[in-house]
Amino acid sequence: MDAAIKRLTKAMPPPASPRFQAVNWKRLEEAVDLTYPLSFKDFVAVYGASVWFDNLSPLYTEAKTVASAKHFRKQVTDNLAPLHNGVFDDKLKPLNLPVYPEKGGLFPFLVDYGGGMCCWWTERRKPDRWPVVCWRAGRVMTILERKSLAQMILDWLDRKPHMILVWGDRRDMEPYRFRLD
Repeated sequence: MDAAIKRLTKAMPPPASPRFQAVNWKRLEEAVDLTYPLSFKDFVAVYGASVWFDNLSPLYTEAKTVASAKHFRKQVTDNLAPLHNGVFDDKLKPLNLPVYPEKGGLFPFLVDYGGGMCCWWTERRKPDRWPVVCWRAGRVMTILERKSLAQMILDWLDRKPHMILVWGDRRDMEPYRFRLD
C-alpha cells in the first residue's frame, strides 16, 4: 500500500463503509485501454468514491458491466473536450499536451467541483510514474511530478505551495467543509 495512504488515514480516517469500493479493475482497464496506478487502486480500496472537503472526488467507475465501463470511457472523453480548445501553464504559456484517447494523453482521475480536474499525463510506461496535470477553471494547468492522490491531499493539508496553487489554501476554507463524505 502507498505510504502516503497510511499517513492520510491518520489525518483523515476513511469512512466505515466507503461507496463504490468494489472496482473490477480488469474490466475498467480494458475499456479505457490504460492500467491505473497502483497507488490510485489502493486509494479507492481505502476511501472509495468519498467526496473530500465538499469539492474533490476520484473519477472512476466500478465497471460492474462491460456496458458501464464503456459508458465511463465516453464520459471521460466528454469531460476532456474543453482541453482541446487550448490550455496554458501557470505563466499563461500555451501548452500542447495530448488528450486521451491519444497515446500518452491526459486522463482524468479526480474531479474538482469548483470547475477543474486532475489528470495523469500517461506519457510514461509505468503508471505510478505518470506526472499529474491539474486543470483549473480558465484552462490553466499545473504539472506535478509523480504525486499520488493521497500525497496530493497530504501536501494540501500541509499547505505546500504547489497544492495551494491548485486547490487554494485550506485556511480559507469554511470549517464545516473540512470533512470527508
